[in-house]
Amino acid sequence: MSAEATQVITASEVRQAATERKSLVEKFAARYGIEPNRMMATLRATVIRPARDGTEATNEQIASFLIVANQHDLNPFTKEIHAFLGARGGIVCVVGLDGWAKKINEHQQFDGMTFEQDDEKCTCTMYRKDRKYPTVHTEYLAECKRPTEPWNTHPKRMLKWKALIQAARIAFSFAGVYDPDEAEQIIAAEAIDVTPVKIGPKKLREIIDGMLAAVKAENAAALQKIYSSLSSDEQLFVWEHLRSWERSAIKRLQGAKVAPDGPGLVPWSVEAIKASKDHEALQATWRLVQDAFAEADLEVPADVETVYLDRKAELGA
Repeated sequence: MSAEATQVITASEVRQAATERKSLVEKFAARYGIEPNRMMATLRATVIRPARDGTEATNEQIASFLIVANQHDLNPFTKEIHAFLGARGGIVCVVGLDGWAKKINEHQQFDGMTFEQDDEKCTCTMYRKDRKYPTVHTEYLAECKRPTEPWNTHPKRMLKWKALIQAARIAFSFAGVYDPDEAEQIIAAEAIDVTPVKIGPKKLREIIDGMLAAVKAENAAALQKIYSSLSSDEQLFVWEHLRSWERSAIKRLQGAKVAPDGPGLVPWSVEAIKASKDHEALQATWRLVQDAFAEADLEVPADVETVYLDRKAELGA
């Protein structure tokens, strides 16, 4: 799966799109010089992927897809945008990397971007002409990598695209769009009732919304109250349904709560690093340590970094 963004359209929105179907179909058919009936068949066969049970898109679902393509001025026949069907009558519109590049470059305030990348993370800095400070967003390989062929063969390229998409989303307020990994989580949430953890879609949404509200208000106590009310399995389940930028924001607030200020940061960091039981826990702790020092406007001391590297070697990482 390539680095793309998705927009989810619910079943009710699909039904609403039926009234606009005729005009949309005619508009797109004229734009690309295709007969309306042939265009519908082409979209159904090549652009909108069937559901997992083989069900093909209805005319209403195709119409809802065309609404999104028209809204973003993206060409479905050059793979700037495509879609697949959800499990409950909805449709997920996927904006490809070419589509993202088009949206970013056509934005009148776009003023360039830069990347900084190593083996563990990639930072995208996005500039706008109308803002004094750029948008800076970092994605971590440990949080993003999935067991798919693109991630296995081209992890750095995939991470770079991930950072680009997330930075653009924040810089230009591209609402309602997600990357493919997030889309998979959304689709998975539609079938929550078959998972071992008994959290329904409505309850899951309430938990996530509550956590994000606490993050927005910078209320670490409220966040901890929600998180601690869940079992370890439920915490893991909720974590898997959070987007990467949401995870980062939550970790940052959790770090602000547990990390001391000033001189107390060093012993706290050393103790936390040494207590990490495996590579994944160590990486999470190291990011928390880095965030804590950054929050205090301090550089991570060399002796703390040495403890981290020694522990990393001990774990065989």
